[in-house]
Amino acid sequence: MRRVVALAPDDGASAERKRGSGTKFLRVWDFATARAAELLATTSAIEERTGKKLGVQSLPRHLRRRARSFAPRVTRRRPNLKRTREGRAGDAFRRAREATRRRGALNARRRLNDDGNEVKTLRTHVWHAKRFAMRKPLGWGWIVPSARPGRGRGWRFIMRSISQSAIAHDSSYNTCFVMKGEAKAVRAALVKVVLETKALRTEAFKSGQRASVIHVLSSAKRRRIIAPALVYHARAPNSEDGSEVHIWVHPRVSEAVHKAFSRIKVDENVQYDFKASDAFARVDIIGAKAFEVIQRLVPSIDLYAEQHTQRGIRRFVSMDPRAAACEVKVDGSALENPSETAPTQAEYDASRIASRRAALERPWEETSAIGVKAYSAMLINRGPVAMDGYTLIVSASWSLPLWLGVCQTGAKPAGIAEWLWCARRFGRAAFPDDYLDTKAGSDARAELFDSVSKIKSKMPLGKVSSCLRALEVRMKDVKVRRVLRVADEKLDLGTLPSETMVRVNLRCPWAGQPTLGSELYIPNDVQRDAWCSKKSETKSRRRNDTTVGKVSGKPIGYITSVSAPAASVGLASALIDANALKSLTENFSRSKGKVFIMISPPGKPAIPAEAVVIISTEEFDEPWW
Repeated sequence: MRRVVALAPDDGASAERKRGSGTKFLRVWDFATARAAELLATTSAIEERTGKKLGVQSLPRHLRRRARSFAPRVTRRRPNLKRTREGRAGDAFRRAREATRRRGALNARRRLNDDGNEVKTLRTHVWHAKRFAMRKPLGWGWIVPSARPGRGRGWRFIMRSISQSAIAHDSSYNTCFVMKGEAKAVRAALVKVVLETKALRTEAFKSGQRASVIHVLSSAKRRRIIAPALVYHARAPNSEDGSEVHIWVHPRVSEAVHKAFSRIKVDENVQYDFKASDAFARVDIIGAKAFEVIQRLVPSIDLYAEQHTQRGIRRFVSMDPRAAACEVKVDGSALENPSETAPTQAEYDASRIASRRAALERPWEETSAIGVKAYSAMLINRGPVAMDGYTLIVSASWSLPLWLGVCQTGAKPAGIAEWLWCARRFGRAAFPDDYLDTKAGSDARAELFDSVSKIKSKMPLGKVSSCLRALEVRMKDVKVRRVLRVADEKLDLGTLPSETMVRVNLRCPWAGQPTLGSELYIPNDVQRDAWCSKKSETKSRRRNDTTVGKVSGKPIGYITSVSAPAASVGLASALIDANALKSLTENFSRSKGKVFIMISPPGKPAIPAEAVVIISTEEFDEPWW
């Protein structure tokens, strides 16, 4: 048997040195050159289709099924010929699979909204659709993420994320109106249709250093609230370019807000441009680590340089959020020219690979990233402290890179339902649920109870619970005319006009959960002694007494939004009669401005709760915006 030939590079000297040994050596390059033609012919024969059995057909018959199990619906042989034969027979209909039919039906629903208009999707729609249950709310014109799939048990996860991490929400579905014109004309138009005119006259707002949350009115005469809005100067007003103001409103009331500003333009003869714009995107970040998320995304900004003020504005230029989340170092010259158009994921990956190669070629030097683009953005403080979070407003092209960068920092994404849970956690008013004095709020509540009525109509009469029956009766009696959202001295005196209501935050620390459709009642002395008095040897609280769960008199308020059923302590937002607060504070007052009140859920015994009047502790009932 011949000895094996070893192929190895040879410099001549080593071959001369080992010539006396029995092993033979060849030069690799000479061997490859001599066999080049043979190797080329072999590879060509493999790559060329010769009509022989290739792939699965070359395997034995008992192995073919296992090899093709990954493609059970592969296209059969000669599909065109079979389709032609079916056409000759007079039946050219080709049945589609169930999955195809379902997807086609969903796509057909997605194209048009209930009012016939086209439905929009977020730029992060594909990212959310892989992780969230998507929803198309009535009248929004958007397909938005609702909540994580499951049985709706994400309340404790959201609360834990707020206290220990951060939560991010893509709120680009809100409508952004751009208002351009002379500074005086723009300011005059805003004052006409805004409830809180004092906030618009401050120097911080005029100079573009602070944003403001306001309530838009239908007209200067009727003064009925349409919806809350976020208003700020996109740039500082000057004599050359004039003033540019951005107004963010809920998508459900975009048409009503546009009509209100158009009416002011015609009646007052004020010259300005007012139109909706899709050029901007918005991402909100809240939680205990929201400050750390912003520091990681924008390392160039110094958050300690200025005092943290509510609705304060910072404008900055930073590198690609995907690179900033990975703490990539870039050259300072790259931040001088921000780009309006964000690079695609392929372009970003190419720059990342190039930067990695440059770092590997010269590992002894500290290299900067190659080809990383910069962007300009606006940072708005959501509240007086950092835990209240921040609002990032960027160009629409940068919405997806910004969202990927935010999620890469560890912030937990939240859908629409989970975002409303956050409003309950911070005690803010959510639109449109807590705005029953507006048309959008009353319509949303009517739609909710209509869905309950449809569920009831499909159930047998014997299985309809008493809760559903009581809920249907109570729904018809809810009528809210006016809600006081600004602090007023008449509230403490109890001399406000009749049918005036104020918003309160409810908390159930003792027992029970607040539910939609519940009514608020003034407690009696037995209920006060059972829940508010201290237990002693001579005095019992008698909480097990059946009379404790009964209420009497007329309801003084209604619950508008509640926390999830999984909450250990139930939270809710409610509207209560303003004139009834005087008797509550005199007879059922508790510490820190709280009052004791009773909640009557539909078809169930009453439960105790603590209520905090918002405008009694703050000047303005600021919404969750």
